[in-house]
Amino acid sequence: MAGATYRLYRSSNDSAPRVHFASFNSIRSGDFNRQNCAMTLGLLTTNLHRADPSSTVRFWCAVE
Repeated sequence: MAGATYRLYRSSNDSAPRVHFASFNSIRSGDFNRQNCAMTLGLLTTNLHRADPSSTVRFWCAVE
């Protein structure tokens, strides 16, 4: 049985409230997909705010 699918979203400056950025849907069970989404979220957030500290873009993971 496949693990739960997690999707990584980012906020948008357009009229869309969220933009799909990535999907994590490995067949591995447990928290594998959640952990990979969370790791990617952390890397993107850290790098974005280093590059542009005034950025209002936000990333988040959601289980689907």
